[in-house]
Amino acid sequence: RVVRAGFAILVIGFLGGCASAGRTNPATGAVLAAMPAVNAAEETRLSAELLALGGDAILEVCRSLVPMGVGDDTAERFALGGLSTYVTRPGAEDERQAYAAVLLQALDESGEKEVQAFFIRQLQLVGADESVAGISRYLADVDLVDPATLALVAIGTPSAEGAMLAALIDARGTDRTTLVKALGELRTKAAVYEVTKYALSEDEDLRQAALYALANIGPVTSDDVLTEAAATDAPYRRSQAASYLLLYARRLIEAGETERGVKICRDLISTRRAPGERNVRIAALNTLVEMLGDEALEDLVAAVDIPDSKFTDAVLRIGAAMPGPAATDAWLGKLQTVAGELHDQIRAMLLVRSAEDSSRRLENAKAAWVIVEESLRGAGGAV
Repeated sequence: RVVRAGFAILVIGFLGGCASAGRTNPATGAVLAAMPAVNAAEETRLSAELLALGGDAILEVCRSLVPMGVGDDTAERFALGGLSTYVTRPGAEDERQAYAAVLLQALDESGEKEVQAFFIRQLQLVGADESVAGISRYLADVDLVDPATLALVAIGTPSAEGAMLAALIDARGTDRTTLVKALGELRTKAAVYEVTKYALSEDEDLRQAALYALANIGPVTSDDVLTEAAATDAPYRRSQAASYLLLYARRLIEAGETERGVKICRDLISTRRAPGERNVRIAALNTLVEMLGDEALEDLVAAVDIPDSKFTDAVLRIGAAMPGPAATDAWLGKLQTVAGELHDQIRAMLLVRSAEDSSRRLENAKAAWVIVEESLRGAGGAV
């Protein structure tokens, strides 16, 4: 009886498998049988075949998905993933739109969160503005808000920004934090008013997300919000807020608000004098040099006067790496005004600059000669 029962179970399982296979037409089944593809070229071929079968065939594959751990849908997932790559190739806009529409239909039909998350991740790759309305419905779903948000950030259109901003107004808990971060990533100016509300939140994750978002959005943010956040005495919060201030300074300078951005950097250099905040001073100085180039030379050269040997070492490393004759002239000028150890350090840095400059000139000369040789050969001349 035990043997017969076991045999019966096997038969039922086989028939179930056959019934499942019967729901797949032969052409679709052939594509799935070859998945995962052995190489990229084969994946492209199989994706083209599946796409040619039409939306109903693709939807059938989508409907075959089951939650992870429940069954084996490896072939189906590889097939859909390959299709997501295939339809984003140049010149395939109509195919991309058609596939995205199928994914949205499958997303709405499925009641399994993990499967829905898979569809949304594919839409993150192939979705565009026409997919925003369908994806945004899942921003209110606590299980799907994360993938839905990532998909909308990838789409990045004004409609996607508007959908997330609308969802933020009614969001709660971690959903709110997720949306604030996303709006910060997209630098959504319209979100500043709403996001500013959370800059003083008692929820640490939400507060950090809001400060980051305000910093990354840039010029329309109030300087006071970020400056006040950086005034805290709590070491971690103080350091983190300083990093947001420097990001904000970059965004200001990029937007042409150079005076505001430079002031933030200079204030941090002049006020963060404790040994534990040396990294903030270095980061502020680096920001000035990276954003302003030669226009930051005055700040860079003056920074060696700050009485902190490790900070001085960092300043000189920045000086050694800064290219161009203007930097060399500025440091030569400084060399004439100092004595003792600092004089020796600047002199050593200038020697490093000189050696690196000579090396660059030699490499450039070699590269130029190679071009000359190739030109002469091309002209039939002798080298």
